[in-house]
Amino acid sequence: MPVHKLRSSLILESGDTLFNPQVFYRKFGEFNHSKDNVILYCHTLLGGVDLLADDKCWFIGPGKFLDTSHYCVLAFSNLGTPFGSSSPITYAIDQCSHSPLAFPLITIRDSVRAHLQVLHDLGVQSIYCVTGGSFGGFTVYTFITESPNLFRNAIVFQSDIKVSVFSIAAFALSKDLITSDPVWAQGNYKPEHISQMSSIQRVLSLNRLCQVSCQRFDASLTDSYPSWLNSLSAQYVDNVGRASNWILKPSLWPRMDPNCLMVTLTSSSLFNLSFSYPDLQDRWSCLTANVFHIPCEEDVEYYPSKAKAIHSLMAESGVNTYFYSTSSLEAHGSFLTDPKSMIGAFDFIQPLMQL
Repeated sequence: MPVHKLRSSLILESGDTLFNPQVFYRKFGEFNHSKDNVILYCHTLLGGVDLLADDKCWFIGPGKFLDTSHYCVLAFSNLGTPFGSSSPITYAIDQCSHSPLAFPLITIRDSVRAHLQVLHDLGVQSIYCVTGGSFGGFTVYTFITESPNLFRNAIVFQSDIKVSVFSIAAFALSKDLITSDPVWAQGNYKPEHISQMSSIQRVLSLNRLCQVSCQRFDASLTDSYPSWLNSLSAQYVDNVGRASNWILKPSLWPRMDPNCLMVTLTSSSLFNLSFSYPDLQDRWSCLTANVFHIPCEEDVEYYPSKAKAIHSLMAESGVNTYFYSTSSLEAHGSFLTDPKSMIGAFDFIQPLMQL
């Protein structure tokens, strides 16, 4: 499991400096002789890089859409995440800091610039495909804008070139839940205390609630008249129905770290590609990749008209750009959770990809 140490400190988009930066990554499959068979997979907000161990990465592996018997799939952990790249966890140790809050503000562009250094050091000069969805889609759009000549194909699922206002509000609530938790202790909690933080479960429940469609709720979680209302022991504080049980069901998320989560939420909240790149369309005019935008009709956050607008902007810049909309009651994140909904999209994409 490689950890790549960057050659020098990283000057961040904020003007701050990340000292002793490191990037953790996983490699699935092997490089060919010219190292041009690389697929770069960009993880989701809460996703990691152990792709073959993750049931949601059902399209990655030998003989699958991202075929690790033919391509070399690389997955880099973004800066600030708890998966081995520089983060509040590593920074407190490396800098002998007494506070993990000393970790600087990180943007998605900062992570991409770090990842590009790793690719350079690995000797990768051409990438067959870069792909990811949601937060990973932010990373994909940043990659192809930062280095428009590096990629032959780019596939973006259910994302945009700026974070939704809905997400900013949800992330603010999430951070407030964490920082209001007494166990958080101004960020100075011990790893063994994380399981005691009720706020983490609330944040994971909020994330789950924001993803699924209202139609899915109605279809799978609608109750008949609750029988317990006839009980003399019923109280108004009692929760009602299957939807209550579903949202309050504890979530298990390995390697969850509250400070790292807040770094990632802030990175996402700050994402606006046109702010990071005022010359956005000039950069896009140099794009060599075929770019595929794949939204979901039921996604209330990154709905198809947003992807269609990016598709049109890229077309104006002369990009080979393609649009295909899926449909799934799983809504946001359905590219991971509803394989059947993706069959048409993959059939559409595959013959159009540059070799």
